[in-house]
Amino acid sequence: MLAAGIYPTVLVDLGLVDALRSLARHCPVPTGVEADSNGRYESAIETAVYFCCSEAVQNAVKHAVGLTGISIHLERGDDLRFEVSDDGAGFVVDAGYTGHGLANMRARVLSVGGTLTLVSAAGQGTRVIGRVPLS
Repeated sequence: MLAAGIYPTVLVDLGLVDALRSLARHCPVPTGVEADSNGRYESAIETAVYFCCSEAVQNAVKHAVGLTGISIHLERGDDLRFEVSDDGAGFVVDAGYTGHGLANMRARVLSVGGTLTLVSAAGQGTRVIGRVPLS
């Protein structure tokens, strides 16, 4: 997993998709990455999305009871949509919940004009869904 404060060189050298695949290879839980494009994005977008996905993966590994797998999906259109989902036990999302990890993810995505949504329910796993404008 990623040590705090270390910027992955694969992100700079090869881009977001390869950096996420590297993250997945080093995850202690089977993690897949699906991307409809291996293109590059602005550096700020790649950084925000990478670290948001990394935080979501780390949260799943740390908190998802019964976790057996994680999936990261990227889809490029007018915006960049990303989703990190896990098959853990899920939880009831409290609208007032503002844990540090979620707050950090929201701040990163907001810094590039995007949005972040957390979807979870008991027995249904968890999904972190983000959208970042590309124009």
